[in-house]
Amino acid sequence: MLRFIITLLLVYLFYRLVSSILFPKRKTTRFPGQPPSGNKVIDEMVKDPVCGVYVPKREAVTASSKGETIYFCSPKCRQRYLEAKKE
Repeated sequence: MLRFIITLLLVYLFYRLVSSILFPKRKTTRFPGQPPSGNKVIDEMVKDPVCGVYVPKREAVTASSKGETIYFCSPKCRQRYLEAKKE
């Protein structure tokens, strides 16, 4: 019985050795909270000047003022900004 257990252990160790040689794992260093994609920025967050909410730039509602693009979280906030600017 002891020979059988030792044989199984040796077979398992041999299997691990061969698989680590044939299929090495790539080592990557990631910090907690870092996305798996690496250092790529997915989207920039912009702050709505009316309500102060941060929204992804690609989903923001925009308006132009003096050649500058202003980003809003919703059409309602954009409308409030434009009405306040007229006054």
